[in-house]
Amino acid sequence: MKTRKLLLSLVVIGLLLGAVGRLGVQRVSAGMGWQTAYDVRVAYRTHIIYPHYGAFFSGSHGTAQYYTGSDGEPENYSSWDWWGDGYKVLLLEKSWLTIFPDLYPQRWNPANHHAFMVGY
Repeated sequence: MKTRKLLLSLVVIGLLLGAVGRLGVQRVSAGMGWQTAYDVRVAYRTHIIYPHYGAFFSGSHGTAQYYTGSDGEPENYSSWDWWGDGYKVLLLEKSWLTIFPDLYPQRWNPANHHAFMVGY
């Protein structure tokens, strides 16, 4: 009896997953998930001397970023731009990152920058 219920449950789950795929709803793959940045550094420079900083992630097409530093998340952090091949670098506002770096070292800590990455 328990075996039948288990088999029936597995069949129903399989049918539901198949229906979700046919409806065009995106399923979570192994490449998707929440990640923590692995580095905070210069992403690129303009005119050779003007640095633009970023939080670097392993995945691609980042979204839903958030910051967990003790100084609190900046008001517009969730709308900051993504850059680079595969959009895996969250560009950090220079004025926020570089103002008083000795007072706010947590901003430079990659462990405080998080995002949902859609792929590898």
